[in-house]
Amino acid sequence: MHWSRLLLCAAVLAGSSPGTAQEITITAQDCARLVEHVPDADATYRPGVDVRGRPVTPADLPGAPQIQVPESFSIPITVDLASRLGIPAGGDAEFTAEAMIGQVDVTADGRAFFNGQPLQDEEARQLSILCQRIDR
Repeated sequence: MHWSRLLLCAAVLAGSSPGTAQEITITAQDCARLVEHVPDADATYRPGVDVRGRPVTPADLPGAPQIQVPESFSIPITVDLASRLGIPAGGDAEFTAEAMIGQVDVTADGRAFFNGQPLQDEEARQLSILCQRIDR
């Protein structure tokens, strides 16, 4: 994508119409702060080889169940009230005092939400997508 097109897109995302948009300059350094990190291929996990590319024996045992990792997942956010309030441990008693603060949900496309609210505003997300398309 050409820089001028990115500038126009950024102006539109900022709420201006193309005819009255003020020029917004976005540098490659700005984009570097927005774009999701993509590791080099040599840093990517490859099953069956060690860090030097030599073959290794897999850790999976024959007949072991294969776990399918979900495309989206949720993370509960809690607070340990006992430690916050200075309540001593109750010995053998099964006492838990956790308060549910909220939940972070991560979707298959990598977006994160806290209690249903996006953790990144839509304009920043769109700008990040545009930066990923820039020819470097």
